[in-house]
Amino acid sequence: MAQPYQPQSFYETTLVAAITATQSTIAVTVAPTITSGYLVIEANTSNREIIRYMGVTGTTLTGCVRGLAEYGSNDGAGTGKAHPAGVDIANKDVHFYFAQYYDFLTGTSATGANIMRIGDGAAVSSADRYWYVNTSSVSAFWGLNSSGQMVVSEDGVTSYVISAGGSGVAGSNSIDITAGVASVKSISASALYLSASGLRVSATKLAVNAGQGLAVTSASELYFDNTYALSSTGANTFYGNNTFSGQAIGIDTLLFDADEVIVVSSHPKPVKLTSAGRVYMCSADSVTHLDPYIGFCITAASAAGTQVQVKTKGLVPGFSGLTTGDRYMVEGPAGEIESISGVSAVYELQLGVAASANQILIQKGYMEYMGTAGVSADGSAIAPAGARYAIINASLVIATDTLTGSSFVQKFSQIGMNIVFAYGSSSGTRTYESGVSWNPTTNKLTFGTSPSSGTVYFYR
Repeated sequence: MAQPYQPQSFYETTLVAAITATQSTIAVTVAPTITSGYLVIEANTSNREIIRYMGVTGTTLTGCVRGLAEYGSNDGAGTGKAHPAGVDIANKDVHFYFAQYYDFLTGTSATGANIMRIGDGAAVSSADRYWYVNTSSVSAFWGLNSSGQMVVSEDGVTSYVISAGGSGVAGSNSIDITAGVASVKSISASALYLSASGLRVSATKLAVNAGQGLAVTSASELYFDNTYALSSTGANTFYGNNTFSGQAIGIDTLLFDADEVIVVSSHPKPVKLTSAGRVYMCSADSVTHLDPYIGFCITAASAAGTQVQVKTKGLVPGFSGLTTGDRYMVEGPAGEIESISGVSAVYELQLGVAASANQILIQKGYMEYMGTAGVSADGSAIAPAGARYAIINASLVIATDTLTGSSFVQKFSQIGMNIVFAYGSSSGTRTYESGVSWNPTTNKLTFGTSPSSGTVYFYR
């Protein structure tokens, strides 16, 4: 149906002129007050016809649909009939008015939402107003109580106030409902519903059944199921002794792009930071592969540019066969490591101390050996790149100045470099050196007074 119409009781008039069976404008003696609806022409004769009119202009009905059916709700055009002037046309015995409301309530004619109002629109009265849904076994209802509250009943006897959180769960079932908020009131085995997941009672204690992200051990202990990804937002505080396996980003673990392929299947690899801000595996084959050492790469990089996790402080797991308490250094290329007792590398780089057979505590070293240089004929020695300390053993004999068995160390800084000079004794004669300069650009040590011989040991 196009729209609901209202009938006009006692409306009756006559045709001004004869009409054909298909005519859509019909002149009448008196126009109806309702400007759209249903009428019957010649209702008390065999030539009767139901029509629908859509408008009224003066005393003429417009938009008339002819020959409507005598039952059902389809008010489309049928077969019209011709009528002479002067016959009656009236609003009576038209079933379409009832049919349209029937279709509306049952939803058969709905196009969109149906709005249905029940009640007289007056103020709340002292009487309850309920609407029942009757079945063969129970009469459920909903409606308003005498206080104007919306209530519902599933058994037709007990009703619950919806605004108070009523849903059929009574306060005696260990759940309090106040203003729509449910809370546990008491604990007893019969009070809570036991299901495959959710809350249950165990030894008078409230327990949580295992669900997604949770699992239970054979001793019925609850733990996180690591087959599911768990996340947390906000600040989390942990007290007591907490053990975390694996690695956590943000807890001394940072993300970097790798500068090469890094394989960590055997053990985490020590890495240095490049000038481009990427990480590269430390190795003892070149001084340029040592600094700045920042920690251990703990995830693999399949190619340069792959993002990896680098542990920069604390304990690093993932090793095997370590000797607890030993210091571990870089040994050879590709991030290999070795206990200091077995290191044969030219350059030293301490990585940390073994805290167990499979963990290293990151502990960077100092005064690490970088190689030896002899004093050349021109009284100079070349330091390796990155060297910061030099221990110099050189002598120039002064026959008249003797100090048998003397030995001392002098330390001073020059041109931003820390230089350590070691003096020894030779044939009872005091040896000395002075006026040493260290050029940080060329890494060249120059002695103001050329020593007769000497060796320089360099350290980082």
